[in-house]
Amino acid sequence: LRIAGDDELRIAGDGELRIAGDGKLCIAGDGELRIAGDGELCIAGDGELRIAGDGELCIAGYGELRIAGDGELRIAGDGELRIAGDGELCIAGDGELRIAGDGELRIADDGELCIAGYGELCIAGDGELRIAGDGELRIAGDGELRIAGDGELRIADDGELCIAGYGELCIAGDGELRIAGDGELRIA
Repeated sequence: LRIAGDDELRIAGDGELRIAGDGKLCIAGDGELRIAGDGELCIAGDGELRIAGDGELCIAGYGELRIAGDGELRIAGDGELRIAGDGELCIAGDGELRIAGDGELRIADDGELCIAGYGELCIAGDGELRIAGDGELRIAGDGELRIAGDGELRIADDGELCIAGYGELCIAGDGELRIAGDGELRIA
């Protein structure tokens, strides 16, 4: 035990505890410090730090960081990062990224991107694009594009373009133009 002239208290042994005059606390070595009361402070030699009270802060030696309070920040050893509060951001160990709030943005490890809210937009890893809500937009991996709502637009992988609503307009990849409904226009 040593008390220095500059208001420093030092306890040495296998580890070191130093309290400086400016209120700074330093702990070194492989020892452990625990302070209990209204909250908990725990610093362990294996890399663990816990502070509990109104919120929680936990940093563990095996890849976990957790901060809780009004919102939550958590990084776990399995590769998941989660930030919660008004919205949510989650990056999981399997490669999925999810951002949630009024709407949701999700990126999966298979390449799918999905934005959800009042409607939904999804881009899949196989090349499919889909927008759903009042209408729908879909692009499939086989080359087909489809827009649906009051009407529908579809572009197929064979080059066919089809616009449908109250009537129908189709343009095929072989040069054919066809309009159907009350009347029909066909150009081959």
